[in-house]
Amino acid sequence: MYPVLERAGRELAEKQGVVLGMTFRNLPWSDQSKFEATPNLYGPRQEVWLATTEAQQAAKHLWFANLNTPEEFAEAERHVDALDT
Repeated sequence: MYPVLERAGRELAEKQGVVLGMTFRNLPWSDQSKFEATPNLYGPRQEVWLATTEAQQAAKHLWFANLNTPEEFAEAERHVDALDT
């Protein structure tokens, strides 16, 4: 899976005219980790979807969650406003 993600990062970097490290990061993740992005911070062609909203940050504990129980689904539904679809 890593090679696929890296290739996607390379394509995004090329599209946005930035270095790979701006579009693909391989970092350890924990409950204290925080991801934030500001539109156009790293280049004029950076897409708005790269920025996280407050609702998305509030639901970060669910970003990599495997929802299996009714309680986990209920918690996810409480953060439905984080979806940008």
